Amino acid sequence: MTSASLASHPSPAGAAIEQRAFAGQARATGHGTAVASLLVGEEGRFRGAARGASLFVADVYGGDQSAGSAEAIVRALAWAASKRPQVINISLAAPSNLLLRRAVDVLTRRQIPIVAAVGNDGPAAPPLYPASYPSVVAVTAVDARDRALPEAGRSPSLDFAAPGADMAAALPGLHAKVSL
Repeated sequence: MTSASLASHPSPAGAAIEQRAFAGQARATGHGTAVASLLVGEEGRFRGAARGASLFVADVYGGDQSAGSAEAIVRALAWAASKRPQVINISLAAPSNLLLRRAVDVLTRRQIPIVAAVGNDGPAAPPLYPASYPSVVAVTAVDARDRALPEAGRSPSLDFAAPGADMAAALPGLHAKVSL
């Protein structure tokens, strides 16, 4: 699950993708398209890490970053869980929230792994969630030399660092290198 919708691009076109909106009408974004190409893309130079997998995309913003809410995220998580995924990816970071914490706890009891970004507010930012909940796999971003990106967040329970800059990823209507 990503926090944004996919735009038309040939890279993930052959993948089994189902999208649903949880905050108004789904709106295509570059971030959702880039993440999809990194996961299930298979066209030209795009070779996703999980080609052949089904991808369920939940838009919790409706194209407006200020429209996101804990309720929309929890509804999206419930929908994603109903699809019986092997893992749920959450590409957003926010302050701790009791409703979100309860949803994460339910998914943990159902043994659905959750991977979440620690955020892009830098190393001095307070812990962000859901990545900082103990049962969530927290991921930060590094460059090609395995150095933390300047904007990369930290977490008290950081689990992994993954490439997050200068990666070839799809953008709506074109092929480009983007930092995620």
